[in-house]
Amino acid sequence: MEAIYKTAKMEFQENNANITDSLKYLNPQIESLSILRGLVFIAFFAFLFFPNLSNPLWTWINNLGFVI
Repeated sequence: MEAIYKTAKMEFQENNANITDSLKYLNPQIESLSILRGLVFIAFFAFLFFPNLSNPLWTWINNLGFVI
C-alpha cells in the first residue's frame, strides 16, 4: 500500500508540474489512500489485541489453524 501511495503521489506531481499552484486540485484517490492507511493501522492493532472483534463478521478466520 505504501508503494502504491508513493507512486500515485509521484505521478500526480508529474502530471501537474506545468499547472500553476492556484489550479492544482486534490486527487481523491491519493487522499483515500492516506485515509485508508490510517484506518488499516488502527484496525491491525485492534484485531491483534482483541481478536474477538472479528467474530460477528468473520468467524471462520479465528478457526483457521496455523501452518507451523
